[in-house]
Amino acid sequence: MKQLISRTTPVQVGLSSAAIRDFIVDLEASGSELHGLMIARYGKVAAECWWAPYKADMTHTCHSLGKTYTASAVGIACTEGLLSVKEKIVDIFEEDIARLGVIPDENMQQLTVHDVLSMGNGMKTMPEIDENWVDNYLSHKVDYRPGTHFLYNTAGSCMLAEIVRRRVGGDVYDYVKPRLFDKLGIEEGDLDWLKFRNGCVAELGVLSCTEANLRLAMLYLQGGVWQGERILSEDWVKAATSLQIASTEDKGIPECKHGYGYQMWMCEPENVYRFDGGHGQYCIILPKDELIIAISEGASYPSQVQSVLEIVYKHFCYEGRGGMFTCEDCEEEEAKLQQMLRTRKLKLLPVLAEADKLDIFEGTYEVKEGDPNVWYEAHPDGKKDNAFSQFYLQDRDYSARKISIHKCEEGCRVLYNDHEEFVAYGDGHYHVISNTINPIPQMHDCASNIWMVDNDTLVFEVRWMNTCFRIRTEMKLHGTELQIKTIRYTLQDSWPEQISYARAIRV
Repeated sequence: MKQLISRTTPVQVGLSSAAIRDFIVDLEASGSELHGLMIARYGKVAAECWWAPYKADMTHTCHSLGKTYTASAVGIACTEGLLSVKEKIVDIFEEDIARLGVIPDENMQQLTVHDVLSMGNGMKTMPEIDENWVDNYLSHKVDYRPGTHFLYNTAGSCMLAEIVRRRVGGDVYDYVKPRLFDKLGIEEGDLDWLKFRNGCVAELGVLSCTEANLRLAMLYLQGGVWQGERILSEDWVKAATSLQIASTEDKGIPECKHGYGYQMWMCEPENVYRFDGGHGQYCIILPKDELIIAISEGASYPSQVQSVLEIVYKHFCYEGRGGMFTCEDCEEEEAKLQQMLRTRKLKLLPVLAEADKLDIFEGTYEVKEGDPNVWYEAHPDGKKDNAFSQFYLQDRDYSARKISIHKCEEGCRVLYNDHEEFVAYGDGHYHVISNTINPIPQMHDCASNIWMVDNDTLVFEVRWMNTCFRIRTEMKLHGTELQIKTIRYTLQDSWPEQISYARAIRV
C-alpha cells in the first residue's frame, strides 16, 4: 500500500487560505500554463491543485529537475561508501581515457566528482550529448581550473549517472529504487527514468508526478532522513543544499545568479534553494519555514520562468509575504480555497460546429513533401535539435508518410501511416487517452482536438500530457492536394513557434 503523506488545511500549519488563493491568482496571471501545484509544511500537504486535464497521478517531464534525482543517486553511493566527491574523473574513467588516446592536461587531472556536481567542470562550452556523450565529455577541453568557473553543463550531469553506474556495477534505477524510491513511497507509475542508448539513465529523462518531486524535496528538507531512517548522510545534504560555486550566467533569468549547490540552485531569498527544471518544473524549499512549493507547468523561457519564481517569493519569502503566515482564516475562506482548488482547468478549445464542412477532408493522403508528424520535441535553450530524439525507439521511421482523416462520433479520427491513430474530439474539451504507438512509450498520455477555421481550414491539435508541449496542424484542401502547416509550440520567448510545411495528395 502506498505511503500517504498527511493532508491538512492551511490554517492547521499556519498558512492563510485567502493568501494561497491570491498566490494562485497571481500564478495564473503570469501567463504560464499551470499543470500542478502542491504546498506542504511541517511534512503535511496543505494545498494541492491540478489544472484539468492534468491530474495528480500523471507523470510530467522534469527536464533539469531530473538533475536532483541523479545527484541523489550520487549521494546514496557516497552515503554507502561506494563513492567520494573527492574522487577524480581521470581515475574513475581511466580505461576510457586510455582507449580514446586522450592525454589529460593539468586541469583535467584535477577534475573531481564535486566539481561536476557543482557545475564547476572548468569547460568553456558544454560537450555534445549524443550517442557518444561519455566519450565527448572525456575528450572535451577543460579550459579552467575545476571549481573556479561556473558553466551550466548538462553533459556533466549525465556523467554523474554514469559514475554511479560504474561504481555500483549495474543499472542506476535498479540501485536507487530500493534505497530511495521505495522508502519515499515513490511507486511504479509515479516515475519513469528514460535511458540513453548505452543503457545509462538520463539526467534529462525523468518523468515524475508532482508529488514524487515533493517527496524528494521533503527528504532534503528533513536532512536526509525519512520516517526515522537515514537515506542520505547529513554531510551530503548540507553540501548539496549549500552554495558551492558562484554562478554568473543568467540567460535572461536573474534567479540563476545566486549560486549553485549539488545539482540544485540557490535562490535570491536567503537560505532558500530549489530543484529546477526547464519551463518551470520546481520544488522550492524554505528550510526556515519548513515549507515546500512544488510546481509542474509549461512556462515560456525565460520570461515566465522568472516571473513564476518572483511570484513565489512575493507570497512566501519577502517582507509581508502577502499575508501567507497570518493564520486568520475562517471556514468561509477555507471553503473558497477548496472550491478554487477543485475547479482549475485549461482554457477550452474551439468546437467543431455542425455546419463545418468536415466531409470535404474525408479520405487518405500520401505525403509528397515535408514531414507533418505530430510527435513531441524539446528544444533546450532554443536549440534546433530535438533533445527527446535520443530516447525514441529505433524500431521504425516516425516520419509521417500517409495521413487518413475520417469523421466519427467524437469528431474525427486522424491516422498516420496506417497505425498511429488519434481520436480528435470536436467538443472543445480535453479527453486524455493512452497512445502507446509513439516514439517514447512512457510519454503515452495525449489529448487530441479538431475544429475548423473559416470553413476551409481543418485544425488538428495534439497535446502530449506527459510533456509541456503541444503540436497544431492546420490543413487546407486545394483540389486533391492537402496543404499542411505544422506548428510546434516551443515555450521559448525568442522562438515561440517551430513551423514546417508539407503537402499531400489524396489517393
